[in-house]
Amino acid sequence: MKKETASLSGLKREISELTVLYEVSKAINTCVKLEDVMNAIMSLLHEKMGMERGTLTLLDVKTKELIIEIAHGLEQNEKARGRYRGRTYRGPERRE
Repeated sequence: MKKETASLSGLKREISELTVLYEVSKAINTCVKLEDVMNAIMSLLHEKMGMERGTLTLLDVKTKELIIEIAHGLEQNEKARGRYRGRTYRGPERRE
């Protein structure tokens, strides 16, 4: 019985993930501006998958840093501090 419940739970999760991927692809095809696409993706992940905090980063070719472009669940000052260079992350600490 436990195995069947776990299997059903896993199947529901997979269906939910596929639904989100479909909705993300629709957002990509309907939004004209990159910022609108990224905001739509973050909203979908929050609404459909329960994401509380997340970031989308873009590479600054001049500084070679990944910079948080879009953030969900972060304060503006946390977003501004988040920068990645190489394998080192410099930014807000995770709250657990």
